[in-house]
Amino acid sequence: MTAFVLAFLLLPAHAWAECLVAPDVRTFSEESGWVWLRVTRPNDPKPRASLHRSEGSKERRVWSNVLESNPHGVWIAPNGQWVVTRGIYCNGSSLEHALVVYDGAGKLVRSGRMDELVGPEMMNSLWSKGGHSPETPWTVHLALQFRMDRDRLWVTFPWGHSNTIATLTAR
Repeated sequence: MTAFVLAFLLLPAHAWAECLVAPDVRTFSEESGWVWLRVTRPNDPKPRASLHRSEGSKERRVWSNVLESNPHGVWIAPNGQWVVTRGIYCNGSSLEHALVVYDGAGKLVRSGRMDELVGPEMMNSLWSKGGHSPETPWTVHLALQFRMDRDRLWVTFPWGHSNTIATLTAR
């Protein structure tokens, strides 16, 4: 019996876990760590989020708003000029809300479907690689590159396709 228990503990195992209920609070940080998005009520269809900025030893809330969906991942531009949420929690490959863009004040700029963003040819290619599942290249592990100037935001996909995903209007 001891040999069986040791073998069970030492042998590598592949585990497939179902998605759990999202934690009550999830936090996503911009690369420097000075700006972060706090998502609360994540199990509501449209959770609340607030963008915060560290200013010296103080924390300042920049904006608070209801999100279009509970994100699987988040990219925050330096200084919080843009916030891009990706997918739906535990489904980074979701068709709806594939990329949702908010401006620096938390206003919804765009909610893009995956097929709108990548085009029909790449969409067919993604689907032909075993169906649309969490293992597709669109998942949270997909290395998206974001580029921005004062008024526009672009996303570049690993296969080289670049797309303007948001443009700010004059205020």
